[in-house]
Amino acid sequence: MVRHDRTGAGHGIHEQTVDPAALTGDTGPPKVLTTEAVQASDVVITMGCGDACPVFPGEQYRDWKLDDPAGQGVDVVRLIRDRLRLRAQVVLHAARGRSNARIARETGLHLDTVREWRGRFAVGG
Repeated sequence: MVRHDRTGAGHGIHEQTVDPAALTGDTGPPKVLTTEAVQASDVVITMGCGDACPVFPGEQYRDWKLDDPAGQGVDVVRLIRDRLRLRAQVVLHAARGRSNARIARETGLHLDTVREWRGRFAVGG
């Protein structure tokens, strides 16, 4: 199960601020990460939401560091978005038991990148 939470997106509009979710067509209101969603998840991946995200004992949490898109142009925001999408795809493929080689083929990533990201995720990131 994959869910996202855009509670941190857009605390005021700057003329060069771009909402990364809008680049993917997800222009609805931000979705709050609910207690039910967290409890139904195998792994919860956050991106700096801190105390705003519910935390439950027994759940696996990973906090992904990412470049701050605030004040960046569309091209930079797209790069950040694309990298996050690829990281999520690697995690999902791995959860389905796919080999590193298959993940690399299906995502277009280099095999060493897949190994690095899987290894990083396995140790908590």
